[in-house]
Order: sequence, then C-alpha cells, then structure tokens
Amino acid sequence: MAEGELSGLAKQVREADGAEQFDLAGYSQQRVQQFAQAAFSSPLPRTGVQLTFVVGGGKQVRQKYDALLPRWFSDALTAVGFAEDRGASKECPKTFKHQHDTGKNLIYLHVFPPGEDTAAAGEEEEEDDGAPTTVEAVLLRTELAQLQAACAARSRTYTSKKRCLKFLKEAKVEVAGIEAKMAARGALTPEEEQKYEEATEVDEKIKWLQGEMQQQVDAGRLTEREKSELVGEMEGKKEELEKQKEAAQGSAKKVERIEAALATVDEMVAKVRAAAAFPGVPPSASADLRPLYAKLKPLEVLQKRGGQYSIAELKLMGEIDEIKGQIETYEEWSREIFEEDEELRVRLNALKAAAKAKAKAKSASAWSAPVRRPVPSSRGRGGGYGGTGGAFSALANSDSD
Repeated sequence: MAEGELSGLAKQVREADGAEQFDLAGYSQQRVQQFAQAAFSSPLPRTGVQLTFVVGGGKQVRQKYDALLPRWFSDALTAVGFAEDRGASKECPKTFKHQHDTGKNLIYLHVFPPGEDTAAAGEEEEEDDGAPTTVEAVLLRTELAQLQAACAARSRTYTSKKRCLKFLKEAKVEVAGIEAKMAARGALTPEEEQKYEEATEVDEKIKWLQGEMQQQVDAGRLTEREKSELVGEMEGKKEELEKQKEAAQGSAKKVERIEAALATVDEMVAKVRAAAAFPGVPPSASADLRPLYAKLKPLEVLQKRGGQYSIAELKLMGEIDEIKGQIETYEEWSREIFEEDEELRVRLNALKAAAKAKAKAKSASAWSAPVRRPVPSSRGRGGGYGGTGGAFSALANSDSD
C-alpha cells in the first residue's frame, strides 16, 4: 500500500519520528492484523524509530483490551518479518519485546521497525493483499529466516516443531497438486490461488525444521511424552520397513538399503529410550509469571480462610482479579505454535511447582540459619552485653601480638 493511501493509526505510525506511544484499546484480532500489515509490511521512511503500544493493563483499564491482544499483535508482527527479542532495541531493527510497567500497571509492546533513507522512500513497495494473519499463513508465507526467528521465540518444543513440519509437508503436497492442475490447464479456485501464491521456501523450511528436531533428539531434549511418541513412530516405521524387506526379496541391493534403514531406526530407538526425560521448556514469560504466582498464592489462602477481614486484608484481596488478569495474559503469551491447552497447562504447572519448591527451600533455609547470640562484654564500665565497647570491640580492633 502506497504511503499516500494510508490513514488512521497506520498513517501515524509510518509518519513517526523518534520515540512515540500508541494505544490499541478496543482492537480485535482482525483489526490488529490489518494494522500490522499496513504499518509494518515495508520499512518506515525514517530510521531509529521506537514505537510503544499499550496492549493491556490492570483492573482500571483491563476491560479496554482483550486478554489475547498481546499475542495477536505478536503474531501479526511475526507475519511481516519481525522477531520477538527480549533484548530488542533501536540497534536491532525489525524486532519487538513486551514489558509490564508495574508502576503504571500497563502492558506494553515495544516495536523497533526498520527504516530507509528519505531518498529511497519512493521505491516501489510490495502490494499487500490484506490476507488474514493466521499461524498457518505465517508458516506458509514467511521466508526461512523469518521462520527461524519465529521458532526461536514460539516453537521451542519438539512437539511444536513436529506440528509445524507436518503442516508444511501437507502444504507441499497441496502445492504439488495445484501445480499439476495448472499444468493440465485446469482452473484454480481462489483458495488454491492464494495457497500457491503464499507458499514460500517450503522445501527449505522443511529441511531446516527436520535438522532442528534431530538436534533436539541428539541433545536429549525430549519430554517423557515426546520420547514415548517418537519411539512409537519409529516402531511403526520399522514395521513398514520389514514389510518392504519381505517384498524386496530377490533384489540384494534393495534388501541391503532397507537393512541399513532398519539399523538406523534401531539406533534411534535405543538412543531415545536411553536418554533421560527432559523436564520441558519453561514458559517464555516465566520471569513475569513467577512474581505474579508468588503474589497470588497467599491472597487466595486469605480468601479461602473466610470469616471477618480487616480493612487491610480486604484491600489485599481486592487485587486478586487484577493479578489473575495479568497472569492470564502472560500465560497465553507463553503458548507455543500449535500448542494445545493441556500441554501449556503442564508447562505452567511445572513453573508453579518450581516456584513453590524454591519458596519452601528459602523458608526452610531461613529457619535453619544459625542464630547469632550477643557476645558478652568485659565486666568493666558499662558491663553486661556490650554494644560498641567491651572486650568484643577491643578484640576486633586490636592488633595481634
């Protein structure tokens, strides 16, 4: 979309100079997607721009923002080539990061868009088709480098990568069917045309994901569930190879190749079974969730106690809904690509358990610490147990003979 055709917030963003702040109150998922496409699908006319977007907050403003708004905006930015990076800054264009300002009780998304020289601003820009920004569309449309950045932030588990790989393999088959249809001079449906146009570096992305998954297997980064599923898949592969071996009797070369494949499968199964189970990838918003979990727990205990409460206790319990709202936002932020609710819950429960164990250990350590008893002073002037004078002070300050 040409600069002159922009309007509203997208126009303000592309005209931004320096550091500016905007509010996304009331934005729906579709509106966020359209805004991100219009504002960030091409470099801004100016360099060194920092854009801050308000995407959530405490109970006083929470009704203005959907709890999923931070994730919607993150996905929309990823779809146009941005990468989530906790160290994002002006020096790292095309990145973004989130922040919870506890003082103002607001949640921000800081975006650092790339810029271009004014002289180059008139170059022809790629036309945006305004297609919806779904996870599937991101996987299909993005180039390999963009997919790598997205996976580093939101596809860190083996299961997430496996599902991304499955989607891309299925898309590859569909694209091949579309190409065959085109070769036969068949008419394409609008959906087929869109899929064919969106498919970008599919083979390269498949190969990269396969390599990443193999690295996780080699490094022993599989949970107990992932180990069990992979062993099951390998056993199924082994059965299929055994059938192929029987059918290939009479062809020594084929049998030899199949036996080599069987040996590779056996080696993989043995390696996976022998490896210790990986505890799992912690939620990406762990640093934000830990203090919120720690703050919420005693308040819930207080709430369950019942009976009469003091004014101070009532004030504390009044924060419960606000804390839960913040937790909901950060928990959803931590969802991996294609991660199911139960899988996310397992990772969140592990984080809660670890935080609880740490708090319990800290408490036990405090109780078991040796008690320092006062050192008796000399029975001279100011006898009893001395403060700054007496024998202890004299010993501490004297030179040994």
